[in-house]
Amino acid sequence: MRQQRRSVGRCAARHRAAQQYGAPRRGTLARGSDGVSRQPRVAVIGAGISGLTAAYRLQRSCDVTVFEASDRIGGQIQTEERGGLLLEWGPDSLVAHKPAGELLCRELGLGDRLLPLQSGGARMQVVFDGRLHQVPEGFLMIAPTRLAPLLTTPLLSPAGLLRAAFERFVPARHETEDESVQCFVTRRWGRELYERIAEPVLGGLFSADASRLSAQACISRMHGLESEYGSIAKGLKKMLAAQRESNRPRAVVYGLDGGMGVLVDELAAQLPEGALRTRTVVRSLRPCGTRWRVEIDSGECFEADAVLLACPAFAAARLLSDVDPAFAAELDALEYVSCATVNLLYDASAVGTRLRGFGFFVARSEGSPLLACNYTSLKFKGRAPQGCVMLRAFLGGAGRETLDGIDNGELTRIAHESLVPLLNLRGAPRFGRARAFRNAMPHPVVGIAARRERLAAGLPNLALCGTACGAVGLPDCIESAEKAAQRLAAVIKCSEGFEQAG
Repeated sequence: MRQQRRSVGRCAARHRAAQQYGAPRRGTLARGSDGVSRQPRVAVIGAGISGLTAAYRLQRSCDVTVFEASDRIGGQIQTEERGGLLLEWGPDSLVAHKPAGELLCRELGLGDRLLPLQSGGARMQVVFDGRLHQVPEGFLMIAPTRLAPLLTTPLLSPAGLLRAAFERFVPARHETEDESVQCFVTRRWGRELYERIAEPVLGGLFSADASRLSAQACISRMHGLESEYGSIAKGLKKMLAAQRESNRPRAVVYGLDGGMGVLVDELAAQLPEGALRTRTVVRSLRPCGTRWRVEIDSGECFEADAVLLACPAFAAARLLSDVDPAFAAELDALEYVSCATVNLLYDASAVGTRLRGFGFFVARSEGSPLLACNYTSLKFKGRAPQGCVMLRAFLGGAGRETLDGIDNGELTRIAHESLVPLLNLRGAPRFGRARAFRNAMPHPVVGIAARRERLAAGLPNLALCGTACGAVGLPDCIESAEKAAQRLAAVIKCSEGFEQAG
């Protein structure tokens, strides 16, 4: 019965997808110059999560080819199994309040492999004045939803506490222009809450300089609550009440049994044989009438009815520099930051501090090279052997020490030595490896929301998605890819020369 319900759910999800992105591949035809009917061809450039998601959607009604310059797929998603350890080098989770990732997993039949945070894993800590402090219970990312836990936290002074509690009486801002996270949080809750909680949390999540982060892009839910209710506290009260009335238990964050690489592999498995071309560098894009000519490094030319760019913005800018210099300049203006992930395994007895929640974030004012640290083995089950603790430390990010010239061995040493005083570590790790990601993550600064809209509009028969238009995080990249695929599917369907087969 359970299997039957799961099959029905998958069929329903795929039926909805077919309505949005087109019927199965045999449905939509195009006529070539020789008058022979064929599938419309789409070139997807980039085989990260965005490119794979878009290709999965488009292959329902198009002949899709995905070009990937590297020898692997998945982009920043990099799951590795080594000696009984499951190592995540890139993103390891999906936030539930942005449902695109969860819905895609369920549609692909991965619903049973979604892992909620382990008990107590939703709590988080921040480093303030050189020590770990629990973020007061009831915080929703950066927003307090309960007053009582604030009264006992050492993170806020009495004056800071009063200012944060005063949020419900702060007038709403009616200007439509974007503002920084720093301005938004300071205006609503005061400077202390920003400096001691919001800045480390958001700076760590986005590997960013929170004083420059876009409020519209990074805390859009809070931004919307202010616009709708005039107060975040009032809006959250209504939102949480509605969730309680629905009586449906919801995870805050999901992981995947087997790691996020499972999602990448499943998307790739859905594509037709030969649709994925790794180790293939796209050298140039050229308009060719109503079509595009894609030239790859072997000298081969590939003609497509549409192109979807799912590569980094700076790579997309290079490809479009001769096609539309102004549009390419808009792409090139997107900022990127570098960071490093360090996976460390310790004997549980070597960790002197009691670990609580899923990890901690570090404020820039602390002067530490650490951005954040996940308690991986506490976050999701099956991530470390019995009697061991797996930690995932993050270094770099905007406004922090540069990673230039630092090898992976040195990054591992820096991470371990930075964690020693915070977690009272005794002895060296049983295992330690680092991996740097240079210019890998968009830096969503003030104004990026408007820029995303301009970039998402694309060019005739060309669309962008994922980091190419500034999306950050798996759910945003997946949603961006699905919208871009839907737009291209509509353009192809309506283009002259395309007809629906009977």
